[in-house]
Amino acid sequence: IDAVDPKSRHKGKLETESLLDKRGVNWTSIRPVYIYGPLNYNPVEEWFFHRLKAGRPIPIPNSGLQVTQLGHVK
Repeated sequence: IDAVDPKSRHKGKLETESLLDKRGVNWTSIRPVYIYGPLNYNPVEEWFFHRLKAGRPIPIPNSGLQVTQLGHVK
């Protein structure tokens, strides 16, 4: 949770997960890592392209073998 920003979207996710846990509900959260498209409010892909253009490395966590999901928002 971002303790500084009370409007943080992560706060709601954590609260929902905590509530489900307390109620004993089995649940799965599926969150696409990178969302792209006209209604994307957080253009993460720009970060990658800016780094590539500037000749800067793109950090890849752990072994680099993780599968990354892309979600398109129309």
